[in-house]
Amino acid sequence: MMRLALVCVTAFGLVAYMNPAWTAHDEALQSTWPMDTEPKAETAEQPASLNKKQEPSDTGEITTFGTVNGIGLDDSPSEVRKKAGEPLKVERDEILQDREEHIYANETIGYSGDEIEFIKITNEQDTVDLDGVKVPMEIVELKKRLGSPDFTAEDGLVYIRDEICLKLFYEQGTTQLESLQVYWLANV
Repeated sequence: MMRLALVCVTAFGLVAYMNPAWTAHDEALQSTWPMDTEPKAETAEQPASLNKKQEPSDTGEITTFGTVNGIGLDDSPSEVRKKAGEPLKVERDEILQDREEHIYANETIGYSGDEIEFIKITNEQDTVDLDGVKVPMEIVELKKRLGSPDFTAEDGLVYIRDEICLKLFYEQGTTQLESLQVYWLANV
């Protein structure tokens, strides 16, 4: 049985965190599997939430984050250029040469090869478009529209929808919004 864990590399070495909710979820899934078979492998298809438009919920909460300002995590570099234009600057990672950040006015798109790893929106932008829903880039408004976070970290709030995470990063030592970042759960 596969267990999920968050793994972080820090100055003190490798740190792993096993979320008890994930463990309970894995155990619940295991109890539903026939004893003589393993679970089916996941397909390479993207989650259905990436292909559907935001549905208004009864509470007004944002239920998916397939696109941020019209750009999806599954967009190719050419699709991003069509939507956002040429970046102001491209910064390549000195150690991991296939990683680079395409920097726009108030947005940064991180790539590993030709695949988007994250989309980051700074607090200098007035609004953010999450799957066609425009929301002011203010912590109170975002929290109201996103609902209860799945995790509260020292540096922000984390929301998970299918295989996508959205994190509201705080400015250091405060609860003021610094940025909003969307990334694949698998990249955590």
